[in-house]
Amino acid sequence: MSTIYDIWFQRLNASVYIKKMILEKVKSIEEIYKASDITYKMWGLTDLAIARIEASKKTLRDCEAVWREADKEQIEIVGYFDVDYPKLLREIPDPPIVLYVKGHKELLNQTTIGIVGARKCTEYGYHKAVRLGKELSEYNIVVISGMAMGIDAAAHYGALESGTSIGVLGTGVDLCYPNCNIGIYRKLIEKGCLISEYEPHTQARPYHFPRRNRIISGMSYGVVVVEAAARSGSLITAQLALDYGREVYAVPGEAVSKLSKGTNELIESGAKCAFSALDIIEELSQGLSIKNEIIKKNSDKMHNQLAQDERIVYAYVSQEPIFILNLQELLVRTQLSYERINTSLLQLEIKGLIKRLPGERYVRI
Repeated sequence: MSTIYDIWFQRLNASVYIKKMILEKVKSIEEIYKASDITYKMWGLTDLAIARIEASKKTLRDCEAVWREADKEQIEIVGYFDVDYPKLLREIPDPPIVLYVKGHKELLNQTTIGIVGARKCTEYGYHKAVRLGKELSEYNIVVISGMAMGIDAAAHYGALESGTSIGVLGTGVDLCYPNCNIGIYRKLIEKGCLISEYEPHTQARPYHFPRRNRIISGMSYGVVVVEAAARSGSLITAQLALDYGREVYAVPGEAVSKLSKGTNELIESGAKCAFSALDIIEELSQGLSIKNEIIKKNSDKMHNQLAQDERIVYAYVSQEPIFILNLQELLVRTQLSYERINTSLLQLEIKGLIKRLPGERYVRI
C-alpha cells in the first residue's frame, strides 16, 4: 500500500523545496501522510502548506485508482524510498517521487550514460549515435535517452544491438510517443526498460519534455551530446548534467553545420570530445565496473592514431574546404596556439586524414 502514498505525495501541490525538505525528515511517504499538524509545524511547514496537505488527503482513493490502473497495465511503481529507486536520481534537487516502470527495473541502478541530440539529425549524427550506443553497451554500460526521433532513437537502437537501454518518456509508459518508434518501444520493454514520472495514459505535453530531461541527466554518470543546434533541448540536458556534477561530452562536427554549432560550442566551453565510447569511459573507469585492461589497450591504440590537439583540429575541418584563417579563428577559442594548430594540420595531412588545397584551404578526405 505504500505506493499509494507515494502517488499521493507526487500529486501534492507543494513546492520542490518543501517536498525535498520533508523527505529528509522521514523514512517513508506513509509517515508524511499520517503525521499530525503539530509534526508538520515541527518540520517548519507554514499554515498554508499544512492546509494543502490536509486537503489532499481526501484524494487517496484517486491515488488508489492510479495504482490499480498501473497494475492492470503491468506497470511497476518505484517510490522514492524503494530499494530499486535510482540512487543517482535521489541526489538531484527535484527528484520525482514516483517512477512508473515497464520492463526490467533492475537496470535503474546500473551504470548509465545518457546520449541526447537533435531530432532532425544528419546521417553523420545518426550513425555516430548508433555506434556510441553499441560501443557503450559492449562495455556493459546502460545507455539512457529520451526515445525521441533522431539521435535518441539511434542511441537506443545501437545499444539494443549489443546490450540494453533505458527510455525516459514524457508520457505514460503505456504510450509510445512518437508512434514511429514503436519498434524501439517494444524492444526496450523486452530487453531494457521504459520509465516516466507521469501516470498511465498521460498524453504528451510540451512542458513534459524539459522535465523528462532532468531524469536523463540525473540518472547518468555522464551525458553525451551528439548533434545540437545553438539553442536546443539537448543543451539544456547538458547544462542540467553540469548542475548535477556529471560529466558532459560532445561529438564534434563540421564547423559549417548548424547541428554541430551547439556541440562545438560545448567543446569550446570545456566539454570533452567524444569520438568513441573509450573517450567517454576512460575518465569514469575508476568508478565504473569496466575492465581497465581492455580500456587501456584500446585507449593506447586510439591515442597513437590521433593526439588530442589533432582531434580538436580535425573536428573543425569539414568536407567543405575551409580557409586556414577561418579555421584558426575558430580554433583559438579552444585555447590552441597558432603553432599547435599548424603542427596538428601537418600531422593530419601526413596521416592522410585531411588534404591541403590551393589558396591555403583544408578539407577532410
